[in-house]
Formats: sequence, C-alpha cells, structure tokens
Amino acid sequence: GSAWGFVLHAQPPSEEVSFPSLQSHDELEQFIKENTREPQAMEHAVKEAIRLDHRLAEGLVYGIMSKHYSNQKKYDQVIQMIDQALPIFLELGHGKYVGDSYNTLARVYRKKNQIPLGAHYYLLSIEAYEKSETYLKVPMGLNDLASLFCEYGNPSRGKEFLLKALHYYDEGQPLADTTQHELLFLLYNNLGWVYSDNHQMDSAIYFYERSLQIPVNNAKTLPLKACVNTHIAHEYIQAG
Repeated sequence: GSAWGFVLHAQPPSEEVSFPSLQSHDELEQFIKENTREPQAMEHAVKEAIRLDHRLAEGLVYGIMSKHYSNQKKYDQVIQMIDQALPIFLELGHGKYVGDSYNTLARVYRKKNQIPLGAHYYLLSIEAYEKSETYLKVPMGLNDLASLFCEYGNPSRGKEFLLKALHYYDEGQPLADTTQHELLFLLYNNLGWVYSDNHQMDSAIYFYERSLQIPVNNAKTLPLKACVNTHIAHEYIQAG
C-alpha cells in the first residue's frame, strides 16, 4: 500500500501509447483511478491536470509517480516528484497530503542513508498530521522516527518517540482497524527492545508481555510475535 491510497507495483516498460484528451475534472479523476499503475498514463494525467487546472489531481499524480519511482529505487526522481507535489498541497491546505509528502521524503532520505534529513522530514510529517487532525497517522510517524534513531545508535531518543506514540493510545485514540493493532504491537515490542538494550529488565518484560496481548495476523508481524517469548526468556537468563 502507499500513503496515497493506491497499491502500486513496478511495471515493465510498455510501448508508446496514445491517451484521450479529457474534458472535465471528473473525467480526469476517473482516468487516474483506472490507470494508476501505468506510468505513461500518469504522465498524460499530469499534462491534462495542468491543462484543466485541476491542482489537487496534479499533486496526487506527482505523488503516484513518486511511488512508481520508489518501486524502481530511483530515489532522486522520487524527490523530484514530491518537490512538485508538496507546494500544491501546501497551497491548497491539504494537511494529510502534506504529511504524506514529508513522510515519503523521510523514507527516501533514510534509504539514501541521509539520516538527519530523514529525521527532519519525519518530524515535519508528524507535525502536518497533527495539524490536519490525521491522528491515526501520527503514531505511525513517531514509530518510524523512533526506529530511525534506534537503528542509528540513539535508542534513548527512540524511546522518547515510542512513548509519545503510545500516549496516543493511552489517551483513548481508537484502534480503528487491524493496522492500528499491528502498530500497537510494534510499539510495545520496540519498547521492550529499547529497555532490554538499556538493561532495564522489568520494563523490557512488561512491554514484551503487553505486546503478546495484542491480536495480530499480519504475515510480517506474526514472526516477530513468535520471538517475543524468546526475548522474555532471554531477559530472565540475563538477570541470572
């Protein structure tokens, strides 16, 4: 999935094809919906969005194109696309899409190993989600930011953001869907790891055990859950 609400897969290059001239915003939006996975169609959609002066559609298509480039690991082109989309979303006041754009930049700079820039854009994405009241994306961004700090040797800073993400649930933010259950599991599991790394056994075990209470079925998460009991046993062994 993607922050833009579409499932994208890298497509093999296709022969040059022609696309119709679109007559209205509705036609353009339908064309985008039906041709999201086709890079050439999206290039046509951008031109049509500019011609029809459909600013939101133009920004969204740049975002879709950034996902195509990301699938191909063409990260400089991803940045170029977001640099086109972001001013449009800022101009239109679409805070959710502003947050998605910053989040995409954060992920790209992380992959390019430019860690300060990655952290900077994660923070901007979280701020945009908070301002636009896109609350379910705030803890996701905080977890991503925490994992960045943990991965690059600053687990105490990572813990700060994990606890802040957890605060959203402690304050009663709803677990709207299974994605939120997966995230809550990851937060507890990551906090267990951070406390373990800091040799705080009781806190590590507490969060590992909390993670076991969260129902998760995701294929990526289940193997992590299977390891939690091993982590708990390790804490007791380390304590002697």
